[in-house]
Parts: sequence; structure tokens; C-alpha cells
Amino acid sequence: MNQITNNKTVSGDISTTTRARVRRTRHAYSEAVVMEILIRVAEGESINQICSEANMPSRSTFYDWVAADESIKAKYELAMQVRADFYAEQIIEIADDASGDSYIDEDGKVQINHENIARAKLRIDARKWYASRMHPKKYGNAVTVEVNRPD
Repeated sequence: MNQITNNKTVSGDISTTTRARVRRTRHAYSEAVVMEILIRVAEGESINQICSEANMPSRSTFYDWVAADESIKAKYELAMQVRADFYAEQIIEIADDASGDSYIDEDGKVQINHENIARAKLRIDARKWYASRMHPKKYGNAVTVEVNRPD
């Protein structure tokens, strides 16, 4: 006989963890909710973060709204470009922040914190990649094509 306890199904001596899926009701369309989402996207938040909140529509509902209305789609694309600018500005802040890059050990010697420096590099690289994908004209790698033909 199977028992379900704290999202775990126990069958004899075999235990498997199940992922509980929360069903949310469809969120009614609201211009104010769409604008709040777009502002938060422009300020660096992800759709995953925003739409995981109880008072927000699901991701699929938001993307349905975007697909159904060209005006919302254009505003969403602009918000994504603004978020790319936000991340690009963060790159400079992260690079300039040297706090935590070194520390004094118990012998009083200055030591380099390689883990902190590697984490900063990872944060910078992630933002560079994201900005180049969300706003390729501004942050993408420029490709030039040169054609040499005899005149």
C-alpha cells in the first residue's frame, strides 16, 4: 500500500520524491499588471521572478498577452532592451567593486580571494552574454564583411 507523506510517496521500502504542482487560476488581463511587469523587467527582474508571485499571472498567461497584442509585444521588446542596458551598467559596477577581492589571514598577510574574483568574472560574463542577446545591435559582436572584387 502506498502512502503519501510530505510530498513523498512511500511504497514498501522505496521512497520517491514527487514535485507538487500548484495550479493557479487564470489571471484576468489588466493593463496595470502588464505595465508593472514591463517596468520590473526593465529594472532587471526576470519573468520567472515576477510571475512566481501569487498576485501575478503565470508566465504562460503573460506570454499569451504579449502574443495577442502587438502594442504589448513592442513594449516588452523595449523593456528587454532596457534590461540589457541595466545589465551593461551593472558590468561596470561589478568590475569596479574590489571589496572582498583580498583579505587579511590570521598571520596578518594579505591574501587574494580567488573565489570572489572568479564569481565577479562569472557575473560579468553572464551579463555580457545576456546584453548581447537582448540588444544585439548595441551589445552584440560586430561582424564586418569585406568584399574585394576587381573593378
